[in-house]
Amino acid sequence: MKLRTLLLTATAAAVALASGTYALRQDDALQIPVVEAGPEHAVLKAMVGEWDASIDMMGENYTGKYTCRLAMNDLWLLEDYEGDMMGQTFVGHGVTGYDPAKGKYVGIWIDSMTASLEPAAGTWDAEKRELTMLQKGPDPMTGELVTMKQVTRVAEDGRSMSFHMFMPGPDGSEMETLTIHYTRAKETKKAR
Repeated sequence: MKLRTLLLTATAAAVALASGTYALRQDDALQIPVVEAGPEHAVLKAMVGEWDASIDMMGENYTGKYTCRLAMNDLWLLEDYEGDMMGQTFVGHGVTGYDPAKGKYVGIWIDSMTASLEPAAGTWDAEKRELTMLQKGPDPMTGELVTMKQVTRVAEDGRSMSFHMFMPGPDGSEMETLTIHYTRAKETKKAR
C-alpha cells in the first residue's frame, strides 16, 4: 500500500511540476500534492456568473439563461444553459478547464439536441481576449465528421461576452453558424 501511495504521489507531482502552471501544496493528512488553480484559470473566473443570452442561429433568434461557476479547487468551469430553441426547450451542460500537460484549455459540452460527445481544446489570446477551441463532430445537416471552431470573446469590463461557432460551409470555407451574445444578469453585475 505504501509503495502504491508513493508511486501515485510521485506521478501526480511529476505531472503537475512538468507543466509549470499549477501551484502545489502538500496535504499533510494524505501526504500527496494538491493541485491548485494557476494563472490560466483567471480566464475561466471571468466567465463566472449569471448571464442573459441572445442567440442568432442561421437567421433565427432565441433567448436563454447561462450560468457558470467554478468547482474543484477552481480548476473547472461548470456551465449550465437553458432556453428555447426551434420550438422546444434547449438544455446544455459544459465543463471547461486548463490541461497543463497539453498546454491547452479543454472542454466538453452536452445538450438536449446532441447525442454525441466530442471534446474541444484550444488556447487563450490575451490581447484579443478570445478563447478559441477546436472540436471534431458530426455536421448537423450531413452527419459527416467536421472540425468546428468555437470562439468566446470576454469583454474587459466583465459585463458581456460572446460565443461564435464556425463550421465548414457548402464550399468548404469557414462560415459562422451560431452567435450568442451574453450580458450579465442584473443581479450578478460583477464576477464572483
